[in-house]
Amino acid sequence: MQILQSVGGRLMLARKNKGWNQLEFLEQLKEQKDIEITAAHWSRVEGMKRGASLELIIAAADLLDVSLDYLVHGEGVAEYA
Repeated sequence: MQILQSVGGRLMLARKNKGWNQLEFLEQLKEQKDIEITAAHWSRVEGMKRGASLELIIAAADLLDVSLDYLVHGEGVAEYA
């Protein structure tokens, strides 16, 4: 499986399209969604080396302005506001 065909790859693409590096995204996640994870954890999620909780995926989708269908299946809305 290629990385961009995975949940992690689509999370990375959506984050980059928002113009955030990983640390900026994690700061927004903490401030806006009250979810705190390490940069190492997030890097493993994006790199397909670790799964993510449903809570984290939902919060990330909301913060990144993408649909859950897009993240999970690669279909649906990827707004990139």
